[in-house]
Amino acid sequence: MRRASFRTVRGRRLCLPVVAALAAAAAVPPGLATGSATTSGGSFTASDFEWSANGNARSTKLTIAPGGTVTFSYPSGHSEHNADFGKGPKPTSCAQTAGIPVGKVPPVPHIPSSAGWSGSCTFSIPGVYRFHCDLHTFMTGTVVVEGPGGSPFAGKPSSATSLRSPQRGTTVHGSVKLSNAATGGSLAVDVRATAKSLGRRGGALVRVGRLTKSAVKPGTIRFGVALNAAAKRAVRSQGRLTVAVEVTLQAPGRSPVSVTRRVLLKP
Repeated sequence: MRRASFRTVRGRRLCLPVVAALAAAAAVPPGLATGSATTSGGSFTASDFEWSANGNARSTKLTIAPGGTVTFSYPSGHSEHNADFGKGPKPTSCAQTAGIPVGKVPPVPHIPSSAGWSGSCTFSIPGVYRFHCDLHTFMTGTVVVEGPGGSPFAGKPSSATSLRSPQRGTTVHGSVKLSNAATGGSLAVDVRATAKSLGRRGGALVRVGRLTKSAVKPGTIRFGVALNAAAKRAVRSQGRLTVAVEVTLQAPGRSPVSVTRRVLLKP
């Protein structure tokens, strides 16, 4: 199967028909997705073996404003821990403020270290920053840096999303325009077909393709979503397959916004 891919491009928007069947209006659930209030900073404290946000053992997520500073520490215990942001987005800058320095930061410290260390990181760019302990990867936490308010779509979701119909082949192609509010957020494209169209019982929609992208930037993103094996067979055997394509954008710390279009695929 061909891998789904994204490309950020500049170019004109294709004007495409809006098909009502299998389409859903954009939905914006109320409230923030993070479940925590936005602050100018906060703290994560490591213990054996979990992280606590702002001293709350039940919370491992902080939501802060751009430019905020978060402290990380392991004040007491009998193990070794650190905060590593892995291959995902990283803080703008970090510094180790206590304990024996053991290398570059982030991670804070560079390697899991015994109790008595602390450090701080500044987050200037909106986005979702996930971290873990290198020695205990189940110890995870999240810093959400909120971006500006407003819709992550550049304009109305229906007009910001372009999906030609019909299309040929077994990969669904389209594009979506992102606003400044989407900075650092995520994009997901889900392709679904009815079970009946796949030769199964029932009329429920079944997901036949998906791709995601994190840490997105404003502008136009073109995407291609490859169908799974069952959907490919349906296209080739029946000579056509109608799919519902749902495009979802989620700005950092905000609720997701979606738009759905119907696309007819032919061999």
